[in-house]
Amino acid sequence: MEERTFLDEGGVKVTNARVLVGSQTYAMSGVTSVKHAVEPASRTVPVVCFLVAVATLYFDHQDTNPILFAIAVAVVGILLWVLVKDKHFVILHSSSGESRAVTHTDRGFIHRVIQAINNSIISRG
Repeated sequence: MEERTFLDEGGVKVTNARVLVGSQTYAMSGVTSVKHAVEPASRTVPVVCFLVAVATLYFDHQDTNPILFAIAVAVVGILLWVLVKDKHFVILHSSSGESRAVTHTDRGFIHRVIQAINNSIISRG
């Protein structure tokens, strides 16, 4: 039977026989199911930045330096809040357990990989 490719994108190749992720190869004959998992991004540092900015502005100041400091810390907090992304995973299940095959911050990419793996499982019959 000829090997059919379902996805070849971003260092991940899914065929009817295997899933290649970088140098790791998973045999499709051993894959029983696939699922999506998410690890939420930590927002601790941005929240601390906001709290420091608010605490700095809370006190009455005769000087503009603390105000400029609070604005700078708030901007850093906003940037961190925007730039920190959730991690998305493709989890492959087999008779030997489960493994995180693919990790990425792009949810759409992870869904395309999962769809390709599901199509590969279906094509096996």
